[in-house]
Amino acid sequence: MYVQNQSNASFVLYLNQTDLCQYDISPDSLTPEDAIELFKSHFQPPDSRPYIVSQIELFPGKNELMMFIHTEDTAPALFSFEDIEQLISAAAAAPKSCASSLLFYDGDYIMAVWPPDSPLSLLLSEYGRELLCPSHIYFHILEHGKTLIMYDAIKKLKESFSK
Repeated sequence: MYVQNQSNASFVLYLNQTDLCQYDISPDSLTPEDAIELFKSHFQPPDSRPYIVSQIELFPGKNELMMFIHTEDTAPALFSFEDIEQLISAAAAAPKSCASSLLFYDGDYIMAVWPPDSPLSLLLSEYGRELLCPSHIYFHILEHGKTLIMYDAIKKLKESFSK
C-alpha cells in the first residue's frame, strides 16, 4: 500500500494486486465504510491526530485500487510551557491515552492535543498557558519549530520521567 499525502487533509492510497490479496479486498466490492477502516488501521498511528473522514472516492481497477480520502482538518489545542519542569508536571497529571505532540518553538515547549475541546485542556492550562490562536498557527509552528515527539507525547513523557 502506498499513501501519498496531498495536503494536511487529503490523501491518496494506492493498493496493488499484492496489497489486495494481503488484505483480502476485492476492488469491486469494497464499500466506503470498509475503505475508511482500512485507511484508519493502516495509515493513522494509534493515539495520534484523529482524522475525521469527510469524503472518500474509490477508483477500482482490475488488479488495483486507488482511493482519494478527504479529512476534516482538525487543529489541536496548543499549550505553551516555559520550562521542562512545567511540561513534565503537566504530562504526569494527564491521562496516557490522549493524542498529543510535543514541539519546541521560539524558546517554549508547545504541547498539541486532540481533540481541541477535550477536558485535558483544563488540566494543561493549570501548568502551562493555552495559546488562543487561529488554527493555521499550529501548522506554522510545525513547519518552523522543532518536532520533539510527533505521536503520543504525553504517554512518552510519562514513561520517560515517571518516578
